Amino acid sequence: MTNKKVKVADQYYLVVCPDTGTPVVEPFSTLEELATRLTALKDSDVTVMPFCGRRLYVSQGDMKYLFDDGHAEPVPLFTVPKPSKSAVWEGVVRFGAEASAQGIALGTPADVTVTEEPEEEEEED
Repeated sequence: MTNKKVKVADQYYLVVCPDTGTPVVEPFSTLEELATRLTALKDSDVTVMPFCGRRLYVSQGDMKYLFDDGHAEPVPLFTVPKPSKSAVWEGVVRFGAEASAQGIALGTPADVTVTEEPEEEEEED
């Protein structure tokens, strides 16, 4: 009896349509391989359409994601930059507006003190 190797069918495909030339269909075994190829094409003048028997989606904007709706988590099509060696690190950082809104006390509850005024007793007639 001979053992025959069964080739697993590619699951993901990418149609790459250059501005000039012939469109090409590229097969991939995993969603991550497809994402790597899309990342490599980011500076090319091409139109792409990823699919796997169903349409796959690419988000808009500078930080694009590949999304297999309901079948896998979104895969980033970008590399998160590492901090530079000259980065300045802070323990407290302001987000949002440059200054905090008036009337907001920052700090721990131990830093905030409340002074209570004594209650006045009512005189009986």
